[in-house]
Amino acid sequence: FLVFLVSGLWHGANWTFVTWGALHGFYLVFALMTKGFREKFNKIFYLDKFPILSVLTTFALVSFAWIFFRANDVQSAFYIAKNIFTGIPDLIYKLQNHQSVYKYIGMNTNEIILSIGLILFLETVHHIQTKINISEIFVRKPVYFRWAVYYSLILAILFLGVYENRQFIYFQF
Repeated sequence: FLVFLVSGLWHGANWTFVTWGALHGFYLVFALMTKGFREKFNKIFYLDKFPILSVLTTFALVSFAWIFFRANDVQSAFYIAKNIFTGIPDLIYKLQNHQSVYKYIGMNTNEIILSIGLILFLETVHHIQTKINISEIFVRKPVYFRWAVYYSLILAILFLGVYENRQFIYFQF
């Protein structure tokens, strides 16, 4: 717990960062304290066969903690946490009435298609990596193939990169 608390302080001298670190520390301590119970529970309900549930739980908890990391102050973080789902009824209404939700979520059709495609690509690569070592296969490919991939990646960075002037998150630290 203390290590996570200190990591929160390392990110900045603000209560939001301390809260972010404390939440992660609490998650770890809680997980260690309930490990036996969770293993029995998962075995009884066959949840150990579906690791996606633990992945989604971890994602939800970490995403919740990120509210505190990115908020300007603790009051804003609590406001966001309290109101995070308030727009969902309006979104569902728009979907049910076949209204465009692209403007509602701040993306156009091309951005949504690109985002979904890239997520599917990353998940596919992740799944393949659990079965085989992609690096070894890639090294065995001919030089022209490898260089084509290198150039494709460079072009992807150039065309898909974000080049607006943004302040680096740790700049003020």
